[in-house]
Amino acid sequence: MCGHQVAALNQAYHDTLFRFARLFLGNAADAEEVVQEIYLKLLERRATTPEEISRAWLYRVVLNACMDYRKSWWRRRREDANVLMTFGDGRPSAEQVAMDSERAQELRRVLQSLPRKLRAAVILRDLEELSYEEMAAALDCSIGTVSSRLNRGRRILAKAVRS
Repeated sequence: MCGHQVAALNQAYHDTLFRFARLFLGNAADAEEVVQEIYLKLLERRATTPEEISRAWLYRVVLNACMDYRKSWWRRRREDANVLMTFGDGRPSAEQVAMDSERAQELRRVLQSLPRKLRAAVILRDLEELSYEEMAAALDCSIGTVSSRLNRGRRILAKAVRS
């Protein structure tokens, strides 16, 4: 994929891909890092792209990148450092307070508590509004599995919000 194609992809889908990564990872900085790494791989031709790029393919790429990022040694080291730096007062930063309402924080916390497969299904359907077919392609599973994951995820979320 050449530079102008990656730039066009960035312009068309950056906000969508970033939002999905942020919701999945629970952190804007990590999400931006993941999305930028995807663009870098495309520019350096380290990623194979299909003839026609679909939303489902893009979400699958972001989901895989998020899963890889979660496993990375560097991320774990940075999290450990962040925990140590905030251990003293335990308060959120002023930026975090300004960005998030109390309800949004609670919903994000509950969403992050879902198992990864259920979280991905809920985000793709309820927030990104993908069809079941697109979700099945993005998650590499059957439509029945998508439906099951979505149903279980929604039930857990509803129970957590009611509590």
